[in-house]
Amino acid sequence: MGGSRAGGERPRIAVVGAGVSGLSTAVRLLEAGCDVTVIARDRTPETTSDVAAAFWYPYLAGPREKVAAWGAETYAVLRRLADDPATGVVRREIVHRYAEAAPEPWWNGPVEGFGGLRERDRFGPWIDGYRYVTWLADTSRYMPWLAGRVQSLGGRFESARLTAIEPLRDRFDAAVDAAGVGAGELVGDAGVRPIRGQVVRVRKPADFRDEIRESTCTYVVPRHEDVVLGGTADEGDWSRQPRPSVAEAIIERCRELGRELR
Repeated sequence: MGGSRAGGERPRIAVVGAGVSGLSTAVRLLEAGCDVTVIARDRTPETTSDVAAAFWYPYLAGPREKVAAWGAETYAVLRRLADDPATGVVRREIVHRYAEAAPEPWWNGPVEGFGGLRERDRFGPWIDGYRYVTWLADTSRYMPWLAGRVQSLGGRFESARLTAIEPLRDRFDAAVDAAGVGAGELVGDAGVRPIRGQVVRVRKPADFRDEIRESTCTYVVPRHEDVVLGGTADEGDWSRQPRPSVAEAIIERCRELGRELR
């Protein structure tokens, strides 16, 4: 982008996007001594990351050999972050249930406590599956913590909706494209398409077990103060508006996984 920097002067980096990827990237660059500006249309709590259930589980990601390494590193980082209550990252057990034989997953190398279903995990149509320890980033706490971390390290925020990377060339030495599905517009790649997800948040029952339940795009995720129910994975759907009929279908599916929700 820009020309070379004078000796000892910090490289100027623009991070486009203020979701979890953009903020995490900004933190790492700031820790490495860069001068970082985060440029985004939306900031917490208005980003897609803010409504994510956000537990560790490689899903719709590839290639496998790279995701396995990335996943192992992420698992270790989340474990460390859980030592600080301010991050909102907590340890959770997760149980995946299936109505047919479930093959052992390809990503389970770094996980703790991996094993098969317990007897109490089998009810209704659920005949197979596995459970293990995962890490949940409660985004209602984690996203503000990340944004605060950027600011405490000297990072800056700018509100703007960019449609191209080129205008940043004169101001920055490099730019990181962390714009999510908006990345396609920034670099002129029409092949970038969304996978639309919708979730429902409900009040957390007093007797609710702090255990994540999942089965083929159906999940029940207890957080600090609420429970996230999901979900959907609609490829190519650009709508950001919640659909009541989809919400009702999500609740009905999740009742099969969480008896307390009935």
